[in-house]
Amino acid sequence: METFNWVIFIWQISLGISVFTLLYGFIIRSWKLLSISFFTSLPIAFYFAGANNGFQLIALIPVLLIVLTYVFKRKYS
Repeated sequence: METFNWVIFIWQISLGISVFTLLYGFIIRSWKLLSISFFTSLPIAFYFAGANNGFQLIALIPVLLIVLTYVFKRKYS
């Protein structure tokens, strides 16, 4: 019986890349890394948008990321 699930693995990789690029983008003030974080957080946000409780608020994280990307691009480019 195979216990490895590719969908969960890809979802976890997406989460890891999103968090890493978000933190590293803040450190070096890079709007490009923040935009990568935005795109990699979209699958996670779409997943939690279907929840019927407070987890729906996680779906707003990409909105915050795109606003931060815009601010960093205007301020640090």
